Amino acid sequence: MARVAIVSYNVQTIHGKAGGVGAFTTRWAELLRSNGDEVTIIVTRVDWEPVRVDAHWRARYQSLGIGLIELQAPPPSPTRWPEVPTMRIAELAAPVLKGFDVAYFQDWGNAAFHLVRERRYATAPGPVCVTVLHGPSEWELSSNQRFPELPKDLHLAYQERYAAQHSDAVVSPSRYMAQHLQGLGWSFPDEVEVLGLPMPEPESTAATLPAPHIRRIVYFGRIEERKGLRNFVLALQQIAAQLPPKIEIILLGGTDDHALLDFATRTLKDAGLAVSQQGSFDSAAALKFLAHSAHETLCVVPSPSDNHPYAVVEASLIPGLNLIACRSGGVPEILQDAESQLCDPLPRDLAAKILERVNAPLAATQLARYDCAAANHRWLAFHQRMVALAASRQPRALPQQRPTVDICITYFQKADYLGQLVDALEQQTQTDFHVIAVNDGSPDEYSNRVFDQHVGRTAERGWDFYWQPNAFVDAARNAAARRGTGDYILFIDADDVLPPHAVARMREAITLSGDDALICSSFLFAGDQRPVDPATGAVLVPPYATCIPLGIDLVGGIVNPQAFGGSMFIIRRGVFERIGGFRELRGAGHEDWELYVRLVLAGYKVDILPEFLQFYRQLEDSLAHTLPRDTARRRLLDAYEQHLQAAGLPGGALALAGLHQSAQLMEKRIRQLTTKVAAPQGRYAFFTGHTGTFDTEPDVVTRLQQWYREKLSFETRLKIHRVFLAPFIGPHEPPAP
Repeated sequence: MARVAIVSYNVQTIHGKAGGVGAFTTRWAELLRSNGDEVTIIVTRVDWEPVRVDAHWRARYQSLGIGLIELQAPPPSPTRWPEVPTMRIAELAAPVLKGFDVAYFQDWGNAAFHLVRERRYATAPGPVCVTVLHGPSEWELSSNQRFPELPKDLHLAYQERYAAQHSDAVVSPSRYMAQHLQGLGWSFPDEVEVLGLPMPEPESTAATLPAPHIRRIVYFGRIEERKGLRNFVLALQQIAAQLPPKIEIILLGGTDDHALLDFATRTLKDAGLAVSQQGSFDSAAALKFLAHSAHETLCVVPSPSDNHPYAVVEASLIPGLNLIACRSGGVPEILQDAESQLCDPLPRDLAAKILERVNAPLAATQLARYDCAAANHRWLAFHQRMVALAASRQPRALPQQRPTVDICITYFQKADYLGQLVDALEQQTQTDFHVIAVNDGSPDEYSNRVFDQHVGRTAERGWDFYWQPNAFVDAARNAAARRGTGDYILFIDADDVLPPHAVARMREAITLSGDDALICSSFLFAGDQRPVDPATGAVLVPPYATCIPLGIDLVGGIVNPQAFGGSMFIIRRGVFERIGGFRELRGAGHEDWELYVRLVLAGYKVDILPEFLQFYRQLEDSLAHTLPRDTARRRLLDAYEQHLQAAGLPGGALALAGLHQSAQLMEKRIRQLTTKVAAPQGRYAFFTGHTGTFDTEPDVVTRLQQWYREKLSFETRLKIHRVFLAPFIGPHEPPAP
């Protein structure tokens, strides 16, 4: 008996509602349970307020012997970056899932993300992970004729693509969805298997059904654009005068789009049709409604692009129910060889098909029915292969000979912190690495004297501490890398500190994954105190923020490069040399982000190790805080432009970044106007510079900000920021005026 988890954000039911994904979760859980498996549904929600599965459904799952675990993402953390809610719920789900043999995940906000990423860097195989393609966020946005919200929707799409790519297998109810996502550039671990949807086989009825006679037309689906309601309304508007008198129009589905519902009811009433909505039914109640007097009902599912909708599957199984749907998406795969029930997704064609079926409804024997038995057989056969795969997998072994590592450190006036890093390196659990530290022309005697002390201290270890004229950080990193010969290069800043297992873990992780470069997660802290005990790894300074990078989301990174992560990373020497190292650009920061982008654009694999292996010290005089942000931003965008120009799209990255900046400025202006009307004396104006009124001269705000920075230390300001300001303006202090 296999232990199986079905992980889903949508279940039957929450507040009486569930979509097709919720129906799939129930049907698949029931089928697996009848197959003898131990099944648990794991609910993954990212709502602003905690929600629970409705009590009667919790009781039903319990009566069927199906386990239920409900997870709720914690509230957004202002001291975590990047902030991606679906990442947080994936992190909660990962430890819960490790005891299962097979786990099935839904593609929207794919909660497999953290588990499959962790698994890439672990010797233990973990559960077999299967992604089911119902319709990810990219498809949902395009189907609803919406543009992505930046950067939120871009980061969500990256997570979904990543989780599917690194699953053990990907299945799709329809061939349409698999081909659609492949056309969008999705990568899958193997060929996508098309299985249909699991569905209990209906009981056969020997009763003689009444002859069909259509008295009501039912739109079956949620009231939203992608479900085709607008086409349905326009079609009925065209043929209203040709329909039988007193025919009833019913909109069977709930909605959050009340403007669309108002449009539908108003337009149909203006056309002289009697229209009503039934929006409070759950799936079972809706099907019961359709089954009642089915011989008098024409059920219309007019979605112009749907995957393999349960609405069509379930409606096709109601004896005697005339059903028509659009010839699009995966619908023809449900109603095979049923041209009399299909039409093109255009109002004119839908109108003609509705009129045809009203005037000449099909007899029960002429109606296409979904082949439940065949679909269930496909799903169970696939599942048995996944169970066998889970039983056959063994822990991965590391090579007996560890690859060599050069640790490259750039040093410039970091005398107060270099000793902490050297202590941490000397206390590493594995010490078979070589250290190369370059003093990049520190101009003061104290900095040089401290550096020279470490030259003598580390001489017996063979570590290479040397001095060069100031060349700036990117050139200094390149110079240090050229002095080494190790298989890998690990870059660390001189003011950062590592826990005792950091070098061993970074080397092990990149060896297991086969990545070309690997970035770790970071604790952000401030102050001169040592943040971690070099011998025990105990944290001595609580971090004020954390960075668990999303990954190298190339498109989302144009507007939010913080998703890429921090500055500590390990890279294959050969890859570093082939890419030409860091692009040397004096006076511009974020050379690490630029390198990550260049690597991915060149076809190399760059990923994130989701473990905190860097204590990332924040200093007021650091390059990240003192260099012009616009220069660093332009440097990063230039990495994109080189490739976009070659593709005939010069200025593409600049255009996207500029549009996003314009939108942010517009949103800021709207907030200012709103604040002026609602609360002229806005809170926190003293710290943020957003006064909430136009009566204060800008130079007054500037002077207040300067006073705040002059009177309080950077560490104190970060503490104030964490406690009072972060919930309003995020984990970072506003830039200096």
